[in-house]
Amino acid sequence: MALYRMQQGPGGERHRGQAIIEFALAVPVFLALVLGVVEFALVLHAYITMQHAVDEAARFAVTGEDYDAGNGVREGSITDVARAASASLMIDSGAYSDQAGYYDVSIRSSASPSNPSSPNDAGGADDFVRVVIRFNHPAFTWILGGSGAYIPLSTEALVINERFARPTGVPGELPPEPVATATPSGPVYTLITAVAEGTGSITVSPGPNYGSQYRAGTVVTLRAIPNGGSFLHWSGSSSSTSATVSITMDGNKTMLAHFSGSFYTLTVSTSADCTGWSVSPGVGSHTYALGTVVSLSASGTANCAFAGWSGAVSGTTSPVSLTISGDASVTARFARSSYTLSVYGAGGGSGTMSPAPGTYTYARGTTVSLAPGTPDVGSVFTGWLCGGLPCTSVTMDADKAVYARFELEGTGTPWATSTPPGPTSTPTDTPTPTLTRTPTLTRTPTQTHTPTNTPTPTRTNTPTNTATPTNTPTPTRTNTPTPTRTNTPTNTPTPVVYTLTVATAGPCVGNLNPAAGTYSYAAGSSVTLTASNSSSCRFLGWSGDGSGTGGTRTVVMNGNKSVTANYETIEYTLNVLTSGGCAGNLNPPAGTYSYAAGELVTLTASSTATCRFTGWSGDGSGTGATRTVLMDGDKSVTANYETIQYRLTISVSRTWCSGGSVNPSEGTHMYDAGTVVTVSAQDGSGWLACDFDRWGGAISGSANPQTITMDGNKSITAYFYPW
Repeated sequence: MALYRMQQGPGGERHRGQAIIEFALAVPVFLALVLGVVEFALVLHAYITMQHAVDEAARFAVTGEDYDAGNGVREGSITDVARAASASLMIDSGAYSDQAGYYDVSIRSSASPSNPSSPNDAGGADDFVRVVIRFNHPAFTWILGGSGAYIPLSTEALVINERFARPTGVPGELPPEPVATATPSGPVYTLITAVAEGTGSITVSPGPNYGSQYRAGTVVTLRAIPNGGSFLHWSGSSSSTSATVSITMDGNKTMLAHFSGSFYTLTVSTSADCTGWSVSPGVGSHTYALGTVVSLSASGTANCAFAGWSGAVSGTTSPVSLTISGDASVTARFARSSYTLSVYGAGGGSGTMSPAPGTYTYARGTTVSLAPGTPDVGSVFTGWLCGGLPCTSVTMDADKAVYARFELEGTGTPWATSTPPGPTSTPTDTPTPTLTRTPTLTRTPTQTHTPTNTPTPTRTNTPTNTATPTNTPTPTRTNTPTPTRTNTPTNTPTPVVYTLTVATAGPCVGNLNPAAGTYSYAAGSSVTLTASNSSSCRFLGWSGDGSGTGGTRTVVMNGNKSVTANYETIEYTLNVLTSGGCAGNLNPPAGTYSYAAGELVTLTASSTATCRFTGWSGDGSGTGATRTVLMDGDKSVTANYETIQYRLTISVSRTWCSGGSVNPSEGTHMYDAGTVVTVSAQDGSGWLACDFDRWGGAISGSANPQTITMDGNKSITAYFYPW
């Protein structure tokens, strides 16, 4: 025993302890190697299974099976094929994207919408289809972090659908082969172009380089080509007044081109017998784009009134709107507000007439009645002459003259000259030379001519003085009056004329006949005045010598009179509203406004950094940034906006480790423009657990957490390492 103890001394015990330590160190390493091989085999099996499943799903997708059923039947069938081929995987149907056992099949085509949350879409014939399978493989051993640890796996297949749709093209001819497109190394985006206003076309260069989409970062040049008009501006994802613009495909883009329409000529002319008028647009030719609303207005003076439109527009409303749809001509008609009537007496007789001789002023369109004249004793009234023709009334559409004819009785023709012949001596009447009428012989009502022309009792002719046939009257015996015999003004009563003053009151002038001014009328005349609303001016009533509210007022001219027509401006209400989750630039701002009838109101709207203008609705529909509203009634216009959203894509890079997470979670998230998003990373736990190292992409550095402002589509990556 003693010998044994010597042989097994302290040195032997040292060796035995060393062996135990070495074994203790070697066993974990060996077990780790064994378990690592097992874990690697399981991971490899899962990946191969996923690759097989995605290939099967892609092959099924291109056949178009269940295509005509629609409503997601085809996409669901593709998902079922993938799941059936993945049956050997340890799938947990209730797991979330950051838990072990999570399994997802995503199907997207080149025709899919850009929203990442949109449902699966396998596209149509000739579309590119991408099938992606994601699976969080549960860790089999404690080496990767213990319970709950997983290894994220992803595999995908990109294929082109067969032409399973109804055939097109020429029967018997094979369709062209689709151009092969390489699998993108990064995101792809969609570009939408359209003509939003006017007529024209858009060229795009280069064309899509990934199906109907573009690889991220592609610079695309757009050119707007007008057709008959001119290019106005771009709107949508980018705004510019240049016809050629370049955009970078760092997200889904929409570009809208705005053109003016074709141009046409509007010819404005006037027809007037007076001066002082004005018309807008001025007389001449003007060029306007198709669809332009032109406001035509005409105004006169007290003595030169606007009478109405002819040509492309009609009526007496001013202003009036004309929508340009082609070449057009418009004539503004003006006429004097009043005309002069001159009244004269004519013929060899005398008498009184109504209206009496003189000069009168009447409103345009007035019909003046000509009453039968009252002849003096020994005269007869033969009628009125208007322009050389018999008449009983005259319409005042120009300066005019009328004549009342009086003739001496027995002078024969009613149209004799104004110098009537005197009575002729009969054969039995032999007057003495002292009977010769002198120029001072004025006919009075007491001087009655008898048929026998018997002289006064002191001159009784005796029978012996009977004239013989040879007793011809001497030339001095003739009864021809001298030139001083004509009717003198002392034989005609002086006419009585009164003045009518027509005036207006208020901020505007509506329809009024006769127009504002001063007129002369014969005593006893009845003058009718009419007033009414215009398109922008409301008639309130009369004041002065013709008070009342009726549209028609009759004034009897028994003295000088003054009548005033009262008006007020017609106003309408414009409600300016906004719709959407935000409000961009708007002028005038949202609110209620009052405008005079006929006024043209221009509204403008535009986008801001966070709010996109999408168009107008209500009484001013359209997509252009500017909208003009004619206030011919109460109006309501709504400017529609939508919040601009941007995509934040968060990914995680793990190097030889497991676990670790980010907040927001890995994937794609949508945020309103201007939103400040806080991102953070959390370390994993367990053996070979991931520790956060740094950020990459839109943010950098190792600070944790960090913030990012969503002023565009952003991508960030969180990097994890096992130390």
